[in-house]
Amino acid sequence: MTGTWSKAIQTVRQSWTPFPASSVTKKNLTAIKELLQATNWIPDMPYCSFRFPFDGNSLIGIFEMNEAAVSKLPLDWIRETLENLPAVEQIQKESESLARESL
Repeated sequence: MTGTWSKAIQTVRQSWTPFPASSVTKKNLTAIKELLQATNWIPDMPYCSFRFPFDGNSLIGIFEMNEAAVSKLPLDWIRETLENLPAVEQIQKESESLARESL
């Protein structure tokens, strides 16, 4: 599975053309920040980083793209990603448990 993800990420990175900073879609960017409940938003350094609440904690989030590209992301995709975080957390816990058992 890891190899498949690595290939997919590599393909995206090779074909990625960043949006110019001047092409930020302000309305969608604002909606994304609100949906994430983002605080401490740092744009284009070189990526966008922020903090967001999850399960009683404040997590660090990073979009490996500039703010203009973030502003083009579909809100439904952001919403779906947030909804899947509990499942991702569970998978992470199970993976860590299996790794400890194999030591």
